[in-house]
Amino acid sequence: MGLFDKERGQSAETEQAQQGSVPAADNTSYMDGVSGEGLDDLAGNMLAPSYLGMIQPGSDADTPDTPAGQWRNSATGEAYGPTVEVIVLAAKTAWVERDREPPYMTVGRYPVGGTPELRTETKRPPAGKRGYPKLFNVDTGNEIQELPIYALLLKEQLDSGLVYFTPTVGSMRTCRTWNTQLRSQRTPSGKVAPICGYTWHLTVDLVPNPAKQKEMTTKLVKVTRGMPVHEELFRAYVEHALPAAQNAALLAAPGASGDVETAEAVEV
Repeated sequence: MGLFDKERGQSAETEQAQQGSVPAADNTSYMDGVSGEGLDDLAGNMLAPSYLGMIQPGSDADTPDTPAGQWRNSATGEAYGPTVEVIVLAAKTAWVERDREPPYMTVGRYPVGGTPELRTETKRPPAGKRGYPKLFNVDTGNEIQELPIYALLLKEQLDSGLVYFTPTVGSMRTCRTWNTQLRSQRTPSGKVAPICGYTWHLTVDLVPNPAKQKEMTTKLVKVTRGMPVHEELFRAYVEHALPAAQNAALLAAPGASGDVETAEAVEV
């Protein structure tokens, strides 16, 4: 077939498609009968862990469509706005290592106390200067901070399963208040509530960066308790997710979170 014969054939096929005799490329109704087939075999431990990160100014996630100052799902790239409603399933403290270069990606998570392979050193402030000792990874030069990791369910994204949240250092003051509220919450009957007993509204905002003048950073600024988790929600989602929230996935593979922060002063 010559070049012009091929062009004539393509033109005829295009004309047939326009007339409806050739199925349109976006007509996928023929797959409706096998909707979701095979997806059940992709177990949770085969999927990339999802982290609830704060979009920081200047990070890769900071785009015109997803500007800084809001929450983001690291696995899907979906932005949720400045406030999310969550259910806490578990909380655990870990050593978190972040890259010393912008955009300060999380590059390691370790059990408190470290691992046999992790070599650390503690650096203290020079004599006469105020400050606190800091822990560093000898091999990378990155600072290691002891931070909580929360296993959560997103109230509006329950089918997405567990997401993990590691706060930035600048958010720790708000997190400490939140932790106190979690420990002291009671059910309407007056009994001590489980950690998953209520929903919580987490709000981030852009605030001045105390370590860099004229720059902003995204920070957890407010936590508000919501309503008690009703029985239908508990039976359908929370109860089944509790065992998975307690396992080693809280220290999931480093580098997966997309949870970044601009360098900021540590608040105490």
